[in-house]
Amino acid sequence: MAKCMVDVGFASLIRELDLAHVDSPEGEDAEAVSCYGFDILPALLPRLQSLEWLDLHKAQIDANLLAIVNSHPTLVTLGIRDKDLDALRKLSSSTSLSLSKIRVYETHLGCTFTRQCSELDTLMSRGPRIAYLSVREGRNLQNGTLFFPGLEKLDIKIPSRHSTSFSWLPAFAARHTSLHFIKLSALNRTWSRTPDLKFPLQFIREAERQSLAPAVDLDAFSISRTKSTSSLDDWRVVALEMMIVKGAGISSLRIASSIAPHVSSLVLRMSRFAKQPVDIDDVVSSLSLFPCLRRLELHYLNRHLLYKGHVPWVLPSPDASPVGKISRCIDAHGAILWIVACVAQATPLEFFHSTDEGSDLEVSEHEKRFSHPWSLKATYEIQRNNDLEFHGAPQLNVANRYRRSAVAASRPIIYGRELAVPSLLL
Repeated sequence: MAKCMVDVGFASLIRELDLAHVDSPEGEDAEAVSCYGFDILPALLPRLQSLEWLDLHKAQIDANLLAIVNSHPTLVTLGIRDKDLDALRKLSSSTSLSLSKIRVYETHLGCTFTRQCSELDTLMSRGPRIAYLSVREGRNLQNGTLFFPGLEKLDIKIPSRHSTSFSWLPAFAARHTSLHFIKLSALNRTWSRTPDLKFPLQFIREAERQSLAPAVDLDAFSISRTKSTSSLDDWRVVALEMMIVKGAGISSLRIASSIAPHVSSLVLRMSRFAKQPVDIDDVVSSLSLFPCLRRLELHYLNRHLLYKGHVPWVLPSPDASPVGKISRCIDAHGAILWIVACVAQATPLEFFHSTDEGSDLEVSEHEKRFSHPWSLKATYEIQRNNDLEFHGAPQLNVANRYRRSAVAASRPIIYGRELAVPSLLL
């Protein structure tokens, strides 16, 4: 900010500026703070003659700054984070100026505020753009006049205590032409009480027909508007979140892929209390059925993952020999690499994230047994040649005795498919 105040040429080049997460400088920058703090924003903004996008902390905005923002000839968007709309309500009560340049990245509305429709209507009539809206009960949006300018994503968490009608949703989507993504989350047993939602009923009925319903939970699904969409029924299912309760539940992915072939994002969790294991080949073949899959998350698979009838990644039984100098975490990491490398060959996968946990067994000289918990968190980007590249260093948290091998496995290098093989599978 200091350079912008003294160098007009430099200031005129800036098109985007993010000051929302700027911390108070220390040391040599302390003097600059006293001269060029956030209180210089009213004087600074007119110098930024090419500025189009500005991000600020919600506490930095007042009526005076809003007036300057509104009068700026090139500034289109002032982005803030205001989950409860508290800052926006205070600002609107202090000035009658338009709020149309303000873009709220994420808003969560509880039952109390959404029932106060007149207050919400008044605030929204001032034009603030709400990019992402999360509500706990969709019925609070049934007011036929309620309008959120610029709404792009809607997240609805469906309550489980009563039936829920979504007959209002098509009209809501029609009013919000910029809305292109709707996520709906619920407990598995709740979907049967949402007759207006097409996909979950189709999925559950087919799972019941194949005796798979007890083995899988549908946690959430998301639909996306297409260019040719004329009604909500034409929106595509593009994202799924599922919980495998029994190993057989992995077969439910075949049902999902046949009903929703355009799924591009899949989150798959294995229940920690799953009663049956699942074969690694079944995991790969089931995930490979989604022809549009670009983003995949797998969570807590290792202790239930079979390879040739064995589970090589879990804590051995008390009668088994202790593990060696390498943590089971390393082999679990290898198994995940193997899965994603295989899936990447059959799908246009671009991003993969995984978390897992388990235990290592240590036997002391006096035959005492100790269990050392480990955890794994890793993210990969899939390159065009299908090599896997770490997106940041994997977090392999293991006991001290295994730390050296974990550090070696955590190095941010590129893994080709030929390297993505766990040692216990060789």
